[in-house]
Amino acid sequence: MSSASERVNLLGLSPQQLRKWFAEIGEKPFRATQVLKWVHQRQVDDFDQMTDLAKSLREKLKQIAIVKAPEVVLDKTSKDGTRKFVIDIGAGGLVEMVYIPEPDRATLCISSQVGCPLTCTFCSTGRQGFNRNLTTAEIIGQLWLAERLIEHKFPPNRSVTNIVFMGMGEPLLNYDAVVAVTVCPGAG
Repeated sequence: MSSASERVNLLGLSPQQLRKWFAEIGEKPFRATQVLKWVHQRQVDDFDQMTDLAKSLREKLKQIAIVKAPEVVLDKTSKDGTRKFVIDIGAGGLVEMVYIPEPDRATLCISSQVGCPLTCTFCSTGRQGFNRNLTTAEIIGQLWLAERLIEHKFPPNRSVTNIVFMGMGEPLLNYDAVVAVTVCPGAG
């Protein structure tokens, strides 16, 4: 089996990219729709649970693909229900994500970079320096992870209705990944 870093993280592929990828690995493109439903509608990250896929395809996917969201290292809830997450995106990179529930909506503030190269006087993130841009999979992984934690562990909370890039980083300095997020199925 390939290491996790060598496997394709399916969280970062748009529906079109996933159809193309399935064709490239010798599978029918409609398999992309099946996998998208498992990953983004059911929040399943284990190929063995994707029971409408042939066992041979599930075994193949385990060898070449992964569905991997960042790991939560801190989850803190305030009195008003706002939840701040610190998540580890690997190699010691930590970013913030904040869930803000309101009666008529729920906003998720996500990060686009580890640190920030700008030194805006009103922001503490710029003072810690810049490490790197997040990948599309790491950005989508934040939403995927939040939906999984909020809906499965805390059913009274509502699903995310708004996404804003107000976590760490300056989104326009990671333009390609941020724009790619808007066409990925997990982003809305």
